[in-house]
Amino acid sequence: MGSIFLNSLAIILLIKSKSPFNQTIFDKILISHCVVDILTGTIDFALFYISTIFPYWPFNRLTCIFYYSIDNVLATVEILHMIFMSWVRLRSILSPVKFKDDLIVVHWYLFVIIFYILACIFWVPMAVIYISKDRNERVCSFNLNSKLFSGVIVLIGWVVPIIIVLIVSFYMIYFLNKRDKINLTKSSINSTNLKSTKYRKVQLRSQIRLTIIILPFCTQYLQYSLLWLLSIFCARCISNDSLIKSYLFGVSVVITNPLILLIFNYKILLNRK
Repeated sequence: MGSIFLNSLAIILLIKSKSPFNQTIFDKILISHCVVDILTGTIDFALFYISTIFPYWPFNRLTCIFYYSIDNVLATVEILHMIFMSWVRLRSILSPVKFKDDLIVVHWYLFVIIFYILACIFWVPMAVIYISKDRNERVCSFNLNSKLFSGVIVLIGWVVPIIIVLIVSFYMIYFLNKRDKINLTKSSINSTNLKSTKYRKVQLRSQIRLTIIILPFCTQYLQYSLLWLLSIFCARCISNDSLIKSYLFGVSVVITNPLILLIFNYKILLNRK
C-alpha cells in the first residue's frame, strides 16, 4: 500500500512540475516505471485480500492462470525496465548532445511494450503448463510436477535476469570511473580545474543514482528468489518462517524504493537547474 501511495505521489509531482511534461526522457521513463510499480502493487494487494476473504480463491483454473501470469509479467517488466532506465541514465551522461536523437531513446515507449510482449511470451505459457490439470505428464522431457521443472522456472524467470541486472549496473558504475570515457560539451569546460571538478560531480552523481535505482530493486527480488529456489530443492533447509521474513524484508524495500527515487530526483521533479 505504501508503494502504491509513494509511486502515485511521484507521478503527481512529475506531472505538476514547472517544466514541460516532455522536457526530459528520464521523466517519462521514471513515470512509466512508477506506473508499473503501481500496477504490481495494486494487483498483489487486491488479490492478497481476496484470497484472505475467500479461502477457496482462485475459484477456477482460468483465474489462477491469469493471476500467475499478470503477477510475474509485471515483475519481469520491472526487471527489464531497470536495465533500460539505467542505460538511458548512462547514455545521457556519456553523450549528452546526441543521446536525445537516438532512435532507442526517442521511441522508448516501444521498448516498454516489447518488455510486456517478451514477459507475456515467457510467463503465460508457463502459467498454462504449471497450473494444468495434467501436471503429471511430461512436456519437453520435463516432469511438470518435479522439483527440476519448478527450479528451471525460477532460474530462468527470476534469478538469472536479476543477476544480469546486477552485473550490468555494477559494470556501468565501474565504467563511469573512467574519466576519458565521459564526453562533455566543450562549451561547458573553461579550465582544467573546472573540467576536473565537472568530471567528479558527474561521476559521483551518476554512481549514486544508478546505485540507488538498481540495488534496492535487486535486494527486493534476489534474496527471496534464491530462498525460494533453495526451498524447492532443499525444503528442510528453509522454513516457512524464513520465507515470510524474507518476503516482509522485500516488501519494506518495495515501500522505500519509490521514496528513494523521489529524493534523488528532486531537482528533476522541482525543475531546479
